[in-house]
Amino acid sequence: MQKALLFSLFTLAASLVRIYASTGEFVAQESPRKPNTKSIDNENVAFAMRDFTGLGIRPDLPRSSNANEDDNLKRPPTNQDTYLIRMLWIRHGLSCANVLDECHDDAAIVNSTLDASFRRKIDRLLRANSAGLQVDWDWGMKPRGWLDARGELSSDCALKLKGLEPLLSDGVNGRLEGALGHDGDVIRLHDLYQDPALTSCSLHQSQRAGLALQQLLQSREWALDAVASSTLLRAAQTAIHMFGRGSGAVLQLPYIDERAPAAMTALQLDNSPGSARQQRRRLKGYGRVDSGLVTPTLLRRAFPRGAHDFERFKAFAAMHFLPRLLKEPGAAAQLGAIASAFAAAPDIAFAPRTSVPQNGDESVLEINRKKTKTRYRQGPEIAASEVAALETVGAFTRVVTIAVVGHGAMIRKHCLGEAVAAQLNCTASSKCGSEGRVEPNVKANNNAVYEKLLTVSVTRAEDTSVLLREAAGDCPLVMDAPTRAVSMAQTSARDLATCDEPFDVKPFLHLTENNGTDAPFSTSSCEAAADDADAFPMALEVTLD
Repeated sequence: MQKALLFSLFTLAASLVRIYASTGEFVAQESPRKPNTKSIDNENVAFAMRDFTGLGIRPDLPRSSNANEDDNLKRPPTNQDTYLIRMLWIRHGLSCANVLDECHDDAAIVNSTLDASFRRKIDRLLRANSAGLQVDWDWGMKPRGWLDARGELSSDCALKLKGLEPLLSDGVNGRLEGALGHDGDVIRLHDLYQDPALTSCSLHQSQRAGLALQQLLQSREWALDAVASSTLLRAAQTAIHMFGRGSGAVLQLPYIDERAPAAMTALQLDNSPGSARQQRRRLKGYGRVDSGLVTPTLLRRAFPRGAHDFERFKAFAAMHFLPRLLKEPGAAAQLGAIASAFAAAPDIAFAPRTSVPQNGDESVLEINRKKTKTRYRQGPEIAASEVAALETVGAFTRVVTIAVVGHGAMIRKHCLGEAVAAQLNCTASSKCGSEGRVEPNVKANNNAVYEKLLTVSVTRAEDTSVLLREAAGDCPLVMDAPTRAVSMAQTSARDLATCDEPFDVKPFLHLTENNGTDAPFSTSSCEAAADDADAFPMALEVTLD
């Protein structure tokens, strides 16, 4: 009797897993909504928000005009399909941790904020996330502009930690005392601000940026096939507010979370995502997030939550995300197998090659299925002009356009490498100082949009071969946004109403008194700046009717 009961329970659990895998939904979803038509202020241009569910391309939606619809155009052989992934890579809006870069430069004011309540919050935060670490409260807090033991200026207020892992062979604590950096014992205040939300003003800025981007999509006749983000709250919020609550759940993708440069800090809770449950609570019902790709179940592995690895992200896009968007049979059910293969594979299996890899190359990613094998390789870069020419003649089986909200460090490294190299007078293939304690000045503005192009060739024979190539050079800027300096110059206390978890940032900042009108439901000066017609300039080649 007990064996029969256990067998029945196991069968039921397996059935539920199959249902989840086939639908791809791991978060409670609402029934599909009708397209949400809104009006763009000042332009009076109506647009229809597509219903993004994260489950793929809806067959009833019009395909982009650059997709291959003409049977007379030259197509690849029937056993090979080549796809173009157009990734609109968006930097998240200004977060509550970002604003702490404007922390007070007055030591007396900074230390007056260290009351018992603030200390308890920080102590509790460290106990929950970094066992054994404590703040040295006797050391106090140093203001922005403080000179550390290396002679380097702090870009934020600073705190000293006790209990960090020793990294040096000398010194009492195995750390460079009184110094910032990964081998020091001092961190920036915003390093402690775990999984920050967007500022109140940034929520409004993201909405306005989304309206501007919709105009651009219409102008270029690009139809979005998915809206996605990293697993950090600020990215998910940006996606929700740019594309609307009616756009369905935002898909959280693996491998694109933020990381500070390797030598910059000993701790970065600001880049540590909260759990899916915590994030749903903090969204307070405004928008939905689908974290199924990065949430394991009892019987299925998932991709890692909080990871930072662009080479693996490209493989994920080719091997799992693209097939799911195309609704290939069984694609969703392969999540666990592909995630396991990714976890076991060495880094070299994902690295780009200087020549197209040949069959028999052992340093490739191989996924074994019941009867077939799928091999993934990343080939050499392809010229952006060649991609454009192929798209013009309709050579791609399908063009898939996705909006992905990510982060500054990865965008800088993989979209702005040549610009960084030019500024630092080094080669784009080198690290160009991107891993040092000081970040290069080349940065994507919050809410700015870049275009990253990837081609994926799938050859189907006895086994399947997947070849990915990345467009060479810096990413074209699709839409710009206000600089952080412009936003911060107009930020007032009311613009930071959302910045109270894990602690209130307002006591640490110089804030403007210009709050705009006091009328109910009015906009602040910071919000009003985002309403300006020139706040989100588009690329010059784009013309609007």
